[in-house]
Amino acid sequence: EKLIASGWRLEAFSYGEGEDWPGEAESFARAVRRTASDRARLRIPVWRLGEALLRTSPVTEGWLRVALNASWITGWEQVRLHRRLLAARRPRVVMSLTTDTAALGLQVAAASLGIPSLYVNHGPLGPVFSSWFFRWTAMALAGPPCVETNRVGPFGDRNSGLVPVGYPPYDSLLVESTQIGSAGRALPDLGQSRDRPYLVVAFAEYGHQPWVHSTQDRLLRTLAAALPSDCFLVCKLHPAGEHERDACERILASLLPRDAFAVVGERRYTTPQLLAACHVAVAIERCGALIDAIFMARPAIGLRVPEIPPGSSNLSQVDRLQLFWDCCRIVEDREGLRSALIALTRDPAAREALVKGRKRYIETFFLASDEMRGR
Repeated sequence: EKLIASGWRLEAFSYGEGEDWPGEAESFARAVRRTASDRARLRIPVWRLGEALLRTSPVTEGWLRVALNASWITGWEQVRLHRRLLAARRPRVVMSLTTDTAALGLQVAAASLGIPSLYVNHGPLGPVFSSWFFRWTAMALAGPPCVETNRVGPFGDRNSGLVPVGYPPYDSLLVESTQIGSAGRALPDLGQSRDRPYLVVAFAEYGHQPWVHSTQDRLLRTLAAALPSDCFLVCKLHPAGEHERDACERILASLLPRDAFAVVGERRYTTPQLLAACHVAVAIERCGALIDAIFMARPAIGLRVPEIPPGSSNLSQVDRLQLFWDCCRIVEDREGLRSALIALTRDPAAREALVKGRKRYIETFFLASDEMRGR
């Protein structure tokens, strides 16, 4: 909004087809089809695989070469398509938000055309792997600790252009937190009965890796087993995870009465709306929605799953323990989760203790807007 007010014109492109996007977003695929075709020629490199790599590889040499060729072709195609679009539009600067091959292709294409690029880290704190992003001109980060985390990459390379700018989505959460009471707001259309006055919001996992589905299964089954009989459970799908609805409903329906839960997506309720209404939020410890809960001064519970692969979290386990301080209750099993749910839905002192360190947490690790400080 500030850029537009100062005279900038913003063009947004969506990679997904048939999805709801905020504001005006043009389909990337359709935009590319309207540009002039090119005659770029693909040259697949000759891979030299060392003995040490082959000894530790979980797949055979043949499969490894297939995977490398597939990755190379995908990356080459993404660079080619982005270069076509950028050459036709000639923007002053490009900005990417995602952590995938398409975003890396955008950065490489922009660099080849001399167009500055900005990467906005998706997730406010964690390290960005240099193998994903190494061509940006500048990178926007939440606060000074995030800059220090990313100053040196995992392979020892030093990153430049790291700028702490705050995390604008959290500014609105801070404003929202001043307008709700400790008991939350009612959502009359949710289907919550009087016999279940306490609202528990669980945030589903998102991703396509097998371990993501495994951890989501564990979260929902542990929650169903731990849920007190007077609590109503809302399973909130990731904004890009509508395809998980059937799996979540199937798991919960097999373990809970039908009037004890609801599975909702972004079109029905946003994360801020549910946080403003709930008594407590629950998610896998690595989930960024727990930080949303802290910003909105809602009691939060993180379920620890030790088998999550190293490096898969936006925060390492060590950093997460340090950063959460006493703002999020961490549990490891059904008994711990049930005890936390009972305490945080019924005991005002327990709820107050959990949000006590919130102000210090925000001021230390984030650069919120000046008008937000002190709230």
